[in-house]
Amino acid sequence: MRKRLLILLCSATCTLAADKIPKEMRPKLIKDGTLVIDEKFSTPELDKKWLVPRGEFAGSVKMIDGVAEIDSGTGRQGAIWQKLPEGVTDAGVQVLLQPTSVNGMGLRFLAANPEAQRSWKIAVIIYSTGFVRAVVPDGTKLKVIKSAKIDLTRDDWWRIYVESKGDKLNVRVNGEDLFQIDTPETEGPKTGFMVNLYGGKGLVDDIHLLTVP
Repeated sequence: MRKRLLILLCSATCTLAADKIPKEMRPKLIKDGTLVIDEKFSTPELDKKWLVPRGEFAGSVKMIDGVAEIDSGTGRQGAIWQKLPEGVTDAGVQVLLQPTSVNGMGLRFLAANPEAQRSWKIAVIIYSTGFVRAVVPDGTKLKVIKSAKIDLTRDDWWRIYVESKGDKLNVRVNGEDLFQIDTPETEGPKTGFMVNLYGGKGLVDDIHLLTVP
């Protein structure tokens, strides 16, 4: 029996604790289901379920006043990711992110082998220019399969919802439905989930993860 996974991520400012996020910006949690992660970054360390890629060119993550700051490495990406429970096929992700000095921030599902960071099927990238794109890997490049434009600025909070259900991918930003696409790239098991960015810094906070029967 397939499981559905809803991952809710939201971010606060550097000066506000996670429990002081304005009510209208708080994601609504599903009443039914099992809460797997409730991470407010209230301790100096990341939740052990979230991993930071290592290596000379990998980025880093540090805690700043109760939020996680992702920083890209030298010409590379910064990211946090974690494994998902076995059997997850459908997933919904709601995110509040604040880019501080980055051109774009991405959300992606990992496929067969989450230890291989390139093991992903489809991703959504939100650019500071306001473009929102669904992309799939194409060799060493990204292939855009859908693109839309919304009014965003670098210092705004980005409220993103991405739902992968069957062969459909739905994307919503700041309450606006941007697009729904039918693509086989979003089907099948999902073994991990990643938040990543390139060439700068961005903030993430208050992660809630639920499995839904």
